[in-house]
Amino acid sequence: MYYEIYIDVLFVVNMVMDYFLLRLVNRLLGGSATCLRSLAGSAIGAAGMCLAVLLPFRSIWIILLFMHGFIGILMVRVGCGCKGIKRMVRGVLTLYLAAFLAGGLIQALLETTRLGNWAREILLGESPGAVGIRTFLFLSIVSYWAIIIGIRLYGYLKAKVSEIYDISLYVNGKCERVKGLYDTGNHLQDTVTHKPVSVVEYQAVKKLLSEEQDMQLQNMMQFGESGDAVEKMHPHYVLYHSVGKEQGLLLAVTLDILCVSLDSDSKLIQRPVVALTGDKLSQGNKFQMIINPKIIDN
Repeated sequence: MYYEIYIDVLFVVNMVMDYFLLRLVNRLLGGSATCLRSLAGSAIGAAGMCLAVLLPFRSIWIILLFMHGFIGILMVRVGCGCKGIKRMVRGVLTLYLAAFLAGGLIQALLETTRLGNWAREILLGESPGAVGIRTFLFLSIVSYWAIIIGIRLYGYLKAKVSEIYDISLYVNGKCERVKGLYDTGNHLQDTVTHKPVSVVEYQAVKKLLSEEQDMQLQNMMQFGESGDAVEKMHPHYVLYHSVGKEQGLLLAVTLDILCVSLDSDSKLIQRPVVALTGDKLSQGNKFQMIINPKIIDN
């Protein structure tokens, strides 16, 4: 018995599926890898699969070690930008978890619904018993978005249960820890950098500033006068809307780092933009920051 394999089809199918998987891994790990990085990682995975088929490996263990060891690690390193042993291990395990979920979902769509037949007969003109490359790619896209929607729904429900997070703010090599409220109604965005903007009490940021920076930022908040000491923080104003007030201006600055503590991990945001307010954000000082949901969800 022999099988006829089209190497170009094998490469394309694996690259597309690996790309979806790497994007899922990147989202699950809260990474910042670009689509091009994920595409490069998926190309490595597809090339590895083609090599495993073409090279005369006689031992299944060598193939498993090559694909699930070397190639899997390389895919996560390139496609998700994972660094460090701990991060790499988590990335590889998450990759195989995502592959398991996606594969199971595709199989379920084929066996328990008419979606597979609908794709084959109506969209693709294939016979009901065939699973061609176009059907496979179609179901891969459906599975990818089904998992993405599930992840977003989980994040939304999780935020509803645990709305307050521990936040660490870094400026000038100093750190200040505050409580941040996850607010789905905060859609504030910086028109200059197009980054999501969180709102923080000025007193929390003040502890990170030098006396000169403190004085200049307070002058900007009150009189609109800037100075050289805060130039690296890129102070500017953002427009906001709130209940009881049609619109107003808040002074926004760029911090060095913002770190959000999650259940078993933390998310690091480089050069985050925050808007400063002189008012208390909560009664009883329950939280000192209103988090833009895009900071956690993206």
